[in-house]
Amino acid sequence: QVSWNAMIAGYVHNRYPREAISAFCQMRSEDFRPSVASFVSVLPAAVDLTAVREGMALHACIVHMGFKSHRPVGNSLIDMYAKCGRFDFAEKYFAEMEYKDVVSWNTMLTACAVHGHAARAVALFLQMQDNSIMIDGVSFLSVLSACRHSGLIEEGRKIFHSMRDTFHVEPRLEHYACMVDLLGRRGLFTEIMDLINEMPME
Repeated sequence: QVSWNAMIAGYVHNRYPREAISAFCQMRSEDFRPSVASFVSVLPAAVDLTAVREGMALHACIVHMGFKSHRPVGNSLIDMYAKCGRFDFAEKYFAEMEYKDVVSWNTMLTACAVHGHAARAVALFLQMQDNSIMIDGVSFLSVLSACRHSGLIEEGRKIFHSMRDTFHVEPRLEHYACMVDLLGRRGLFTEIMDLINEMPME
């Protein structure tokens, strides 16, 4: 099984998604039972192919084999559905997940940003706080990206300033870049210069 998983992961890493899915199918045909690692390895192949049908088939296999409750598999499913253009499926699966970690929340935040659901991203971000999820730099980058894409100036400002003031997370260059872009779309160049002057030099 380890050899099969390594082969599948290698195909995906080298951008051979069809071969990865084929190897997964061959593994099953030879009576090797897929593991959590097998599904986490093969689901990105469906993403590379934007093949939601193959992704749904893998999802059905996951449920059949009893891996639905495993968070790494669930997180990969959310990512797969979102990147294959089925935000509705990603959101439904996220809502049904019994055990979520910060990766689950961040994956859903990123999906909201990519699909232009900024208000939903901000609401999720607030839910993370309500659920005492340990918010990290990825969480902030995802929700700020959502605000940037939809022009939510006030929400973006408030979230950005809360990084240091409330969550003690040091903004990185990518967080500043989101804010510069967000403010630039409104022509707030004085505020941009103030922000640039406080950016860390790397």
